[in-house]
Amino acid sequence: MAETIQYKEETLRILDELCLLDDDFMTMAFDENIKATELLLNIVLKRDDMEVIRVEKHEVQKEMKNPLVGGRGIRLDVYAKDYGGRTYDIEVQQSDSGADVHRARFNSAMLDIRMLKAGDKFSDLNESYVIFITRNDVVGAGLPIYHADRVFKETGADFGDGNHIVYVNGSYTADSPIGRLMHDFRSQTADGMYYSELADQVRFYKEIGNCETSSQF
Repeated sequence: MAETIQYKEETLRILDELCLLDDDFMTMAFDENIKATELLLNIVLKRDDMEVIRVEKHEVQKEMKNPLVGGRGIRLDVYAKDYGGRTYDIEVQQSDSGADVHRARFNSAMLDIRMLKAGDKFSDLNESYVIFITRNDVVGAGLPIYHADRVFKETGADFGDGNHIVYVNGSYTADSPIGRLMHDFRSQTADGMYYSELADQVRFYKEIGNCETSSQF
């Protein structure tokens, strides 16, 4: 019995310390949560018209396997698609090393390789977004968001291939939509969170889920 109580207390302590910058917790909170995903994408991409049609269920978290024998695959934190056919990989990273630019390149390639079937035109390749939300400012310029798109170096013109990589500075604290969003991602409780789409999910897992866990012992 003492061992059971100790297990319960340790489980609840770990749950209490989690926030949306923890990938497992973030994945659960965004579980088939279209409204939360639309909110995040609207703020990060500075839009107001996002219409997400699907967010992968977290129990079958989207795994993309490399077609090469023995090739490395990836497991996405949040995988979503909108009505325009654009795909979104949203990742949270606690450590700076987890947001390595080569990882962003690899994730982007894995999204793209599954868009076309035999006989499809290359021009049918839709836009894809890989979004890293990082606890620290990994780029180091003090900005809230960094967009990495290909350009022609000689002219500065957009390459226009539809590939987008975005880094979001999770330490940003200004009173702005992205600053408030990152405040909510850092918060360990639903109290004081700005966005109900996120607060409701955090409250569910922190309070309702907490009570359900307690009732099992």
